[in-house]
Amino acid sequence: MYRFFAFLAAIALTTLSVTTACFASPAENIRFQLQPAKQPGEVQLSLFSGTDRHHGNMGSTFRTSDLVGLNLASLQAPGNQPIAFALVREAGRVDCTGAGGAALATGTCVFAANPAFSDFLVSQGIKRPNRDE
Repeated sequence: MYRFFAFLAAIALTTLSVTTACFASPAENIRFQLQPAKQPGEVQLSLFSGTDRHHGNMGSTFRTSDLVGLNLASLQAPGNQPIAFALVREAGRVDCTGAGGAALATGTCVFAANPAFSDFLVSQGIKRPNRDE
């Protein structure tokens, strides 16, 4: 029974991280778009990736505090300001840099997997994910 709940927890905690892992093959370029969400203190983050073999995208609303290093004032300021932030989850982190202002930012991201997460999955009887997974 513990194994079942551990599996469900792993899936629930890593939906975004596992999705972004699919973007991480070396030949792929992860792009982002960031804009304020309808609720104060939240932003809409969209990630896009594509090569001849794979295309992917995901979007979700996050609290601004979930994006480590995000300067919300830069996103809202007029003109073109540097933007940098990281989304950190159990499976790894997505580091993004770009530019934005007037409530819209775009740029590129890099995914770094957390090897301890793969080890945890294996310890729970789940096959170690490959780079595409």
